[in-house]
Parts: sequence; C-alpha cells; structure tokens
Amino acid sequence: PEPEPEPTDENTDEESDGNETDTTVDTEQPPNSLLFEAEELVTADSRWVLIENNTSQDTSNDPDANHSAGAGNASYFELLPDTLVNANDAVTDDNQWNTPGTGPILQYEVDIPAAGVYAIAVRGYATGDYDNRIHAGVDGLWNASGANITLCETNRWSWSDCEGTNYTVEFSSAGIHQLMFSAADDGFEFDQFVLSDAPIASTDNQPELAPAVTLGKGVAFGAAIAPGVFALLGVMLLLRRRDVA
Repeated sequence: PEPEPEPTDENTDEESDGNETDTTVDTEQPPNSLLFEAEELVTADSRWVLIENNTSQDTSNDPDANHSAGAGNASYFELLPDTLVNANDAVTDDNQWNTPGTGPILQYEVDIPAAGVYAIAVRGYATGDYDNRIHAGVDGLWNASGANITLCETNRWSWSDCEGTNYTVEFSSAGIHQLMFSAADDGFEFDQFVLSDAPIASTDNQPELAPAVTLGKGVAFGAAIAPGVFALLGVMLLLRRRDVA
C-alpha cells in the first residue's frame, strides 16, 4: 500500500498576503503629558520677575546669583525681593505664604480634554529651605494636593517629584481652565512645569533638560528630555496652552 502523506504545518514558510487581521489589543496606553515653560503665562504679579542671561543683578533684592544658564530657554521667573534667605531673617507676610492662594500669583491657561485629577511637577532652583516651595491651584481653588510643591534639591535646578511625592490638581470639566501658582517662599526660581494624566515618577532627577524646549505647537517632547528625568513622559497631546506675547 502507498504510504500515508505526512501531516504538514499549513503556516510553515507561508508568505503573508498582507490581509491578515491583527487581533492584538494594546492595553498599555501612554500617559498624556505637557511641558510648559514658566514664561508661557497669561498674567503674573509684578513681584514675579523674569530673569534672563543679560539681567543685571541687584543684590539688595536678590542675594543669590543669576541661574539662567541652566534654565529652559535660558530664562525663568523669580519671586523678588528675596528677604527670607536663612534662619536669621524675620518671617513676614511679604516673604512666606503657607496658605495657598495668598502669595503673588502666576496664571496659565490650559485646555483640558477631560475632567479629572492631573499630576503636576515643577522645575525650579532653591538655595535652601526658605525658597524651595510653591502652591498650585485651578480657577482660584486651592486644594491641599497642590500645596507646598517642594523642590527635591538645593543649589541646582531640580524637579519636585522626589521620593514618591505626587502633587496633583483637579479640573472639574473639559475645556479652558486657569492653572495658577502662588508663592510659598520668596526667592523661589520657577523654570518649568509638567501636567500629566498619570502619576509622575522620576528615576533620576536630572538638573537640566537637554535640549530645553517650548511646547504647545505640536512638538512631542519625550525624546527631548534628558534620559531618566521622567519615567512616564512620552506623548504630548490632549493639552494645549495659549501663546502669549
């Protein structure tokens, strides 16, 4: 009798015709995040002073050096005058604001895609424990989750997302909202901030962005941030800010 044909694998060496349906479901959606430069504001109290590389230093108002060399776009805002520098200086209503919303304010306009809680991280420069905090709020409301955002390090540019700390702000609806920062300490140097719809977790608190970028014009920034600054920052979309001259 003739031998029975051996079974064959129909898929072996079979070329695809390109019409197959991929049934794989991607359940890992990247977080949506947006990086702002501090200069991209709507309005600011006059005590928030723009510092650039050519800004002359008035040591009577600002006892520490110009730090624009390490800032995004070589510029940042500083809360001046800076009168509370160390423990020997008197605390007054004009140099420390522990209640959010009571200090000088910076205001930004954001277009939020969906109501909810968003993580927030701030990049700034502090010289010690008397100039390392800022508060965040939305539409004039100041929740405890956005209070006392504190920088991780001193005497270098650093982010606020250290040791598992996760600050958040809440938006009540989709659409245009006012994201506000109020001073907690005078002398605070404010360079950038990030909003994200997922917790922000730093793997390596790099002192600089390389290269520093301004967003809001359709530029994705995941590859522009120095490796390891944020583990989760990948896709920028969903949020946008209004350019202000």
